[in-house]
Amino acid sequence: MDCVTSRQLLVIQDTPALLSALVETITEKFNGEWLVISDNAITTTCLPTKQAKMLLGREFKHAIFDATSGFNLDAFTILAGTLVKGSHLLLLLPLNLLTRPDNDSLRWHESLQPIVTPNFYRYLLQTLQQHKIERLTAEQYLSRQPNQALCGDQAVSDQPKPLTLSPTFAQCRLLLKLRKLSARIAIVTAKRGRGKSALAGLFTHQQDCWICAPNKASITTLQQFAKADTPFFAPDNLLKQLNDSVIPPEWIVIDEAAMIPLPLLKAIIEKANRILLLTTTEGYEGTAQGFLVKLLPNLQNFAHFNLISPIRWDQEDKLEKFIADLLVEDHQVNPVSLLCDQTTIKIEKVASISLSQNKSQFLQLYGLLKTAHYRTTPIDLRRLLDATNVSITQAKCKDQLIGVVVAIKEGQLPLDLAKQVWLGTRRPKGNLVAQSLAAHAGELVAAQLTSLRINRIAIHDDVRRQGVGKALVANQIEQAVQQGCDFVSVSFAYQPTILNFWQHCGFQLVHIGSHQEAS
Repeated sequence: MDCVTSRQLLVIQDTPALLSALVETITEKFNGEWLVISDNAITTTCLPTKQAKMLLGREFKHAIFDATSGFNLDAFTILAGTLVKGSHLLLLLPLNLLTRPDNDSLRWHESLQPIVTPNFYRYLLQTLQQHKIERLTAEQYLSRQPNQALCGDQAVSDQPKPLTLSPTFAQCRLLLKLRKLSARIAIVTAKRGRGKSALAGLFTHQQDCWICAPNKASITTLQQFAKADTPFFAPDNLLKQLNDSVIPPEWIVIDEAAMIPLPLLKAIIEKANRILLLTTTEGYEGTAQGFLVKLLPNLQNFAHFNLISPIRWDQEDKLEKFIADLLVEDHQVNPVSLLCDQTTIKIEKVASISLSQNKSQFLQLYGLLKTAHYRTTPIDLRRLLDATNVSITQAKCKDQLIGVVVAIKEGQLPLDLAKQVWLGTRRPKGNLVAQSLAAHAGELVAAQLTSLRINRIAIHDDVRRQGVGKALVANQIEQAVQQGCDFVSVSFAYQPTILNFWQHCGFQLVHIGSHQEAS
């Protein structure tokens, strides 16, 4: 039987009891590397979704993702990125997708109880159908031949494949370039599965290095390829060592550099003799794009490289294509050649349900948000589709999408809770500006009033400075008045030009944060 090298995704949809029995059967019967992620403790060794980041930089043969109580897109994406070619990923879903409360909503929706998320699941099912991904019951899955039941047409070997420590042609070329590099700073970016961590390990054989990463669990692959005695330091400890060390190494190698707070990373770069920074270009929390947007313009004497061809899986890998489509990773915003004014700009609200039913519209809108905001993440995707306190408004000119604004209803906290926020003894989830005004400005009433916070605003690059942003903001203020809101707010990363924009829209500066963000 020929081995299928493309990674496969299979969806198993059934009752919790039957799905638990299926997982037990698979993990007991086969000795392959089956990793299980679940918040329901369906196995004694399963990993909860909140710990998925520990998997970054590691590799697994097969995996099961339990989404029966909630669908954590970040964890699902991280898990998919750990699977090697020929592997299979089983996605477990409940039967009542459209009516079952989704526990993951507690991460992104400002409510005490989970909400139903039918729009996301319609979008998911539509994407699964487009990629011709099978949906089976547990019985249908187990009724297949043993090898097929486990992983389609691929037989499973109990013996792990030997680790190949030889670099690929692309890695050899890049290692040679790094060896001859005159720049003090080298940056390597890559999509998941391109051999970035292996490259970092191989690099330690040709230079005197220290290794650094956000956590030691994420450098399993790097250490498999690294020189055996290469020291590892956590980011804060690394900076201390660089400050104290009389003779630091020639190179500092930092894997998953985008996950390190930017002020700390800048301090390390300043102290290092030479530094190699590696990061994935798809950020699980928007950090990768922030790394590129905010760090690169401030660097001097650096070289930027990119690994393109996948190593962990095939070039035409089915699972990677599905993930990219689901998360709108490769969508390109179409250029527009328009001159816009107040008479040609059409502003209209967008219903979340229409986005789940019209994928083309969703791709355009979410793609524009991702282009304009590096912090746009899978959480934003879920919030856009199903959050009941979110409103979406788009701007069009001659039927072309040129802008979008996302706003969140805030306030109306009960008096006892508002007082606790005001006193600084409570900081419940959500209500960002309403709570900030109560806690920092001492305005107790701010937490009780009804307000509208502008969460995201994105304008197409080709129509900047044509009044589109101001028109969208003016529309939000008008909507807020119609809805009986007491005020409209916005919170943003400070830059003089951005502050100037909001002041021109009629906003007044009321608070400047005292802590640096991770970005």
